[in-house]
Amino acid sequence: MVDAKKAAEFSYRQGLYLNENSTMLQLITKLVGIQSQTKNSLIFSARARNVEVDANTLNKMFTSKLLERIWTVRGTMHTITSEDWSLFQKAFAKEWENRWSKFIFNHMTSEQKEMLEKWIVNKVSNGPITRNKLMEEAISTFGDFPWVKYAFSSWGGLLKSLCYQNYLCFNPDGEINKYVLRKDVGMNQTVKLSADDALFELFKRYIHSYGPADYKDFVHWSGTTIKRLKQILNKKSIHIPNTKLPHTNPQINVLPRFDPYLLAHKEKFYIQREYYPNVFKKAGNIEAVILKDGIVIGTWKQEKGLLKAYKLFTCYEEDSLEAKIEGEFIRMKLIDRKKD
Repeated sequence: MVDAKKAAEFSYRQGLYLNENSTMLQLITKLVGIQSQTKNSLIFSARARNVEVDANTLNKMFTSKLLERIWTVRGTMHTITSEDWSLFQKAFAKEWENRWSKFIFNHMTSEQKEMLEKWIVNKVSNGPITRNKLMEEAISTFGDFPWVKYAFSSWGGLLKSLCYQNYLCFNPDGEINKYVLRKDVGMNQTVKLSADDALFELFKRYIHSYGPADYKDFVHWSGTTIKRLKQILNKKSIHIPNTKLPHTNPQINVLPRFDPYLLAHKEKFYIQREYYPNVFKKAGNIEAVILKDGIVIGTWKQEKGLLKAYKLFTCYEEDSLEAKIEGEFIRMKLIDRKKD
């Protein structure tokens, strides 16, 4: 069931009322990372929140090690600040070791895992290399077996494991991600916080940017356990400031696929249940959406970085919204006015 008040507050906390003037680094820190299947989606998520960044600037931020594109919460690909990587690793190292990494053994033995990990680290020590090139050379070395292919799957496989263990990281070059050896192995040991204190720090950021939310939402978003989080919260306190919404009518936003807005809560109070299948697809795919005052009212598609088409859900088909929606697509640079 849609909760308009909660949706509006959530949208405001996310900066979608264009009420903040953050830098890219500040935004990513505030949002506790941004899930980024591609750099384009990262740019659009930032632009939706009034942060302008182009592909060249973003690439420089990666190559100068201001940003990391790496697996973090829920074992999914996020862009985070490099400064925060040690905090994430500290918070989730035990989750990976004791829970998430166990899925690997559905595909290979511990001996195969150890052998391949040593081979990967040795291969990457020779210089930056892509996932596909690593898989090609591994198949040539070990044979064309399912367990070898799984090690280099697009979902991460052993490469994800080695990133969590802090042996590898990405060295983005445009849209190409190459793996390199980390030069700061063990950096999480320099974090003065305990693992639980590190998780609590992430929880505080989450609550401020993704509220209204509760501990179940954080568990859904982060991939930690209810038991662990409750044990931490029983010893901690947190102050959440009141949110005073500005009088804007209506506030229209367009968000890219996999935007953080759509990933943060267990209960989706910002979309009519009948429209779930239009946004939340099979195999974990999440469509790009249009918001009105924080409520999902439609979806849109892009092609080569520009708007291809959009469709409002039936109950939101209002002629009065068309100009405002088009204006937001223009602000997002998804409509090229030069071609009009």
